[in-house]
Amino acid sequence: MSAGRRWGGAHSPGDGRGEEGPAARAARAARVAGAPPPSPQLPRPKPASRKPAPSQWSGRAVRSRSLRATLLFLWPTFLLFGAFAAMLEGDALGLVWMGGAWVALILAAGLTRTGIEAAAAYEARAVAKPPAFPRKLFGAAFTALGVGVATWFGGLDMVRTVVFAAVAGGLHVAAFGIDPMKAKGVDGLEGAALDEAITKIETARALLGEMTGAIARTADRALQDRVAALAASAQEVLARIERDPRDLRRARRFLSVYLVGARDAAVKFARAWEESPDPLMRADYVALLDDLEGHFARHREELLLDDRTALDVEIEVLRDRLKMEGV
Repeated sequence: MSAGRRWGGAHSPGDGRGEEGPAARAARAARVAGAPPPSPQLPRPKPASRKPAPSQWSGRAVRSRSLRATLLFLWPTFLLFGAFAAMLEGDALGLVWMGGAWVALILAAGLTRTGIEAAAAYEARAVAKPPAFPRKLFGAAFTALGVGVATWFGGLDMVRTVVFAAVAGGLHVAAFGIDPMKAKGVDGLEGAALDEAITKIETARALLGEMTGAIARTADRALQDRVAALAASAQEVLARIERDPRDLRRARRFLSVYLVGARDAAVKFARAWEESPDPLMRADYVALLDDLEGHFARHREELLLDDRTALDVEIEVLRDRLKMEGV
C-alpha cells in the first residue's frame, strides 16, 4: 500500500494507485522472506537554499515599540497608591476615580501592545488585511480618558483637564502610530478578489501550523525537522503568491489539495503513532513526505517559469514595437 493511499485523506494528492516508496517495498519484501523488517532510515534532507542574512536593524523598531508598550503598564502604578490612600481615609469617591483612571490606562496599555503585534504581522506580509479592530487608536483614547479622569480628580478645571487629555492622546499616537487601515496587495487585485487571496493564504498557513503541530506530538525530533522543512518549502510557495496574488489561479491545486492532504496525513499519522508506534508506518509516512516535497518543488518552479515566460513575451513585444518605430 502506498504512503499516499495509506495516509491520504479525501484531499490527498493522487488517486491512491501510485507506487510504493522504496522503504515500504523493502519492508514488505522482508516480511515475505520471513526476515525482520529493516530499520527505516530517514532520508537526508536537502540543503536549504542560502538566503541573505537579515539586517542588523531588522525588527528593532518593533522591539522598541513593544518595550515602550510594556512600560505603559508601569507608569499608572501611582494611581493605585492614590486609590489605596483614599480607601484608608474612607474616601469612596476618590477610590472610584483613582481606580477608574488606573483601569483605563491599563486597558490602554493592553490595547497598545496587541495593536503593535497586529501591525507588525500586517507589515511582515506582502498581502494582508488590516486588523479588524483599531487597537492602537482605542489605546490612545483610553490613555486620554485615564489622564483626563486623574487630572480632573486632582483639582484641575475642565479646560486644563481637556488639554491634558488631548496632549496624552496625541503623544500616544506620536509614539506608537495608528493602526493599518487598508488591505494591501498588488495593482489590479482589489475588493473581493484581494479578500479571496488573503483568505486562502491565511487558511494555507493555518494548515501548515496544524501539520507541524500534529507531528510535534510524536516526540520524534528527526521527523519534526523533516516536516518543518516541508512546511518551509510550502511557505516559499505562499510567499511567491503573496508577492503576486494573481498566481493564486495557478496554485489552486496546491492550496486546496496538497496542503489539505499534507495536514490530513500528519494528523492521522500522529494519532496512529500515539496509539502504537510502528517503524513500517513511519517509513510509509516518510515516503509520503518525499512525494510531497517533489510536488511542492514543482509548484514553486512552475510559478517561476510562468513569470519568466511572461517576461520573455513582454520583451519580444517591446522589441517589435521598437522595430516598428524604427528605433
